[in-house]
Amino acid sequence: METSGENVRIPLGLTDIRSHSLFVLSPPEQLFHYTSLDGARGIITSKSLHLTKAGYLNDRSELTFAIRLFRGVAEQVKNGLTGSERKNLLAETAHQLGSFESTNICVASFCEDGDLLSQWRSYGRSGRGVALGFSGSVLTKISNTGWAHLFKCVYDLHAQRTIIENLIEMLLHSYDIAVANTPSQSRERMRKDIMAWFNTTFLQVAPVLKDKHFSEEREWRIVTMSRKTTDPKFQATVSSSRVSQYYSYEFQPNRAGEYDFLHSFTVGPTSDPELIGGAIQLLGMRENVLFKGTHYSQIPYRG
Repeated sequence: METSGENVRIPLGLTDIRSHSLFVLSPPEQLFHYTSLDGARGIITSKSLHLTKAGYLNDRSELTFAIRLFRGVAEQVKNGLTGSERKNLLAETAHQLGSFESTNICVASFCEDGDLLSQWRSYGRSGRGVALGFSGSVLTKISNTGWAHLFKCVYDLHAQRTIIENLIEMLLHSYDIAVANTPSQSRERMRKDIMAWFNTTFLQVAPVLKDKHFSEEREWRIVTMSRKTTDPKFQATVSSSRVSQYYSYEFQPNRAGEYDFLHSFTVGPTSDPELIGGAIQLLGMRENVLFKGTHYSQIPYRG
């Protein structure tokens, strides 16, 4: 962001957060996306991944968790500030974060563990599902495009508070720079612009901050910039079983015309894993989607 009429950069980007190294990391070779058999078939045949609008996530408390944390830390910081303008800026910024439902930021979730009981129960139709092993390097390429980022989730409360404190530090520092380089008649507009830019940055970080009780998931997430409703890839699903908005990302083939965005897949604990595994292998072959390995859950099946 630049101030109006000046080539002065306002530091409100993700890399301007001093502690961004806590969640901007290189992924492992594979990250697993748990889904139903229908979901796996859809990903393989369409060669695409649907990223769900944040307001439609299964557990909406995930975002409100980060907002509550920010507001708590902001109140403590505000009490130590001098000057009403900076206090009011921080208070208003904290208040408006609740507008995330109107922001088209989309999320896709992955897990480091390809055979986790809690994930089978939540996303694999009680075990009758698949954990698709996405290539970490392919997901990193998505992150390098600029319209989305791959983040590792943060569960430790001390680390979360550090990130929030650095976000607030970045906001106030940016405001001070902008005030020093903006004519007085333009400052109200500048103030609104700073809050809007900060809101966008915060809402990209918010899905990364998760309750410590979910730490066994070792989750990673792709988080997009806000998508325009006019973007043809921004779509909606409306049915009796599901209502959602999502962004569709299409993977591209390699020079041989093959799709290598998936490394392997793991079949969940079910009564007929070999039948499911064989069918998915054949589907991948027909669709030119490469699988380097097929695995079966080691969790005992309970019919």
